[in-house]
Amino acid sequence: MKIIQGFSAELPTELLKKIGCYRRQIFIDRLSWPLTCHGEIEVDQFDHENNYYIIVLGVSGEIHGLGRLLPTTKPYVSEVLLRNSSMNHILPHNDRIWEMTRFGSANYQGVNIDSLKIVKFTSLSSLLLFYCLANLHKNGVDRIIATVSPSIKRLLLRSGFSFTQLHPTFTYNGSQTITGYICHNTISLIHNNESIETKLKLAIENLHPTLWRK
Repeated sequence: MKIIQGFSAELPTELLKKIGCYRRQIFIDRLSWPLTCHGEIEVDQFDHENNYYIIVLGVSGEIHGLGRLLPTTKPYVSEVLLRNSSMNHILPHNDRIWEMTRFGSANYQGVNIDSLKIVKFTSLSSLLLFYCLANLHKNGVDRIIATVSPSIKRLLLRSGFSFTQLHPTFTYNGSQTITGYICHNTISLIHNNESIETKLKLAIENLHPTLWRK
């Protein structure tokens, strides 16, 4: 497997189509989110050239995981959800704070990065999230904001991440929802440490399909 990353404007058209199809498979077909589709592709009002993607591709070019990152200097998902919920909480607009959305991955299990000595994960999702956080931190982003369900918040905490809640839990489309900052207490060790970032990338790229658990 390999990692591809870049702004939407820099990515090939065919890859963007694959991203849209993968988002439909994960968030509409599997999770039943009430989202908009154009044919086989899931898109929303926040899809623009300033989105930044980190994508895990298989040997045949299939997507195994991705995260979409939105600058908070433009309208972003958490801000709109909170406003639509009628809650009087103001979320940040700052070029050093980005939002993580449309994050999902295949269900690889048994991931282990003993060579890092600082962190150990048990799924591709947690490893990919850590890579996203480390990559953004290296490029001057201080915080990642995200809107999640209480169950995802618990999963983040079990995986060693921290979640700083920014407002009371609210209901959106019948489900409880929370917005907050996601971090990991070892992210600061990644800054200016190319060897650790390289090991993270290699750990993802060296995953083998036999780790897939249906």
